[in-house]
Amino acid sequence: MIEIYHGVPDEVKEAANAHLESFIHFYMDIQKDLDENFDDLYSDIFPELVYFSRKAKCIKAVEELFYWTRDDFIHTLTPLHEYALYNIIEYCEEADEEFWKENNEALFFKHTDTNEAIFENFVDEDEDWSLEDINRFKFDFFYNNCFQDVDFLDVALYYSCFKTMTDTQFKQLRINLHTYTDLMPTDIEEEFLRLSKTKNSKDDNFERTVREGIKYFQHSIMNRGIYKLLWDNEQEPRDEASVQNLFFGISFVFFSLNNINISREANTGRGPVDFKLSRGSNERLLIEVKLARNKKLKHGIEKQLCQYMISEQIKVAVYMVVIYLESEMAFVEPLKEIIEKCNEMYDLKLKLEIINACKNKPSASKLPEDYDVFQL
Repeated sequence: MIEIYHGVPDEVKEAANAHLESFIHFYMDIQKDLDENFDDLYSDIFPELVYFSRKAKCIKAVEELFYWTRDDFIHTLTPLHEYALYNIIEYCEEADEEFWKENNEALFFKHTDTNEAIFENFVDEDEDWSLEDINRFKFDFFYNNCFQDVDFLDVALYYSCFKTMTDTQFKQLRINLHTYTDLMPTDIEEEFLRLSKTKNSKDDNFERTVREGIKYFQHSIMNRGIYKLLWDNEQEPRDEASVQNLFFGISFVFFSLNNINISREANTGRGPVDFKLSRGSNERLLIEVKLARNKKLKHGIEKQLCQYMISEQIKVAVYMVVIYLESEMAFVEPLKEIIEKCNEMYDLKLKLEIINACKNKPSASKLPEDYDVFQL
């Protein structure tokens, strides 16, 4: 028996499978009559390139659908089976409409005046499906209840999105393309698996993913006008706590989508760093936020962040420095030497990140020539 969804009772499932059997049997008989040599058997219900690259698998899928409707076990369909079944139902619906026009008689159901509006009204109500509903809603019953979704119809579209979207954007679609490879031509499947392996390798790099999150925050501040939130009425710059709150608010969703936990340290003297990021128990990273004008800017590296990294055995950290005035770059320059010494002395990977929150930002040419804004 093929699984029927959306709370359909068992007796209705059995009746629905009997109808599915008649649909599939009707389609198979027509196709065998049209294709005596079985050269292109069932080719019209699959994507053309998919059929010719997986001909035996496609034919087997149709035959399995037929036998599953007669089996006592509940069978859950793969996307290839779903694609075939959906198109068989559509084929039978078109045949039924043509037969009605020519003979004033239906092939599969008793004729009623049911229309789509009635079906939609029914679906909106919290009612149980009955045996009468199969004849009442005809093919709409099967479109609605044989599939949990119809993503299998848009694999080409989703693959295009996979290639053009960022990893974070595509994850929001919640589509696992690996389950749809049977509906890809073989060359596209090979390309997808190659690209997927590359992307997964990139995604699995914890440090690189954190870098992307910081890059997104920096881009928001520098290029999307978010820096205005760090100025009080655009007159006075806000304190470090404001920067921390803004970073947490902007980056939280990004890190969550990438399975990275970001937590804040309480500012009570117990928490020597601002943010801890982790994925699992082995991948950990610290972020400390400081204003360039902070008198303890150097102390924050030598006596605070480095010591905490050593005591917690965390190798990677980011020292995020926010400048409100172009002249504050002078405070940042000495940090590079301090960070280099700490890394060499304690075998750490401490990196400097500058966030430009100036109201009148300097051009990129005015930043230090050897400065790479994304150094992770």
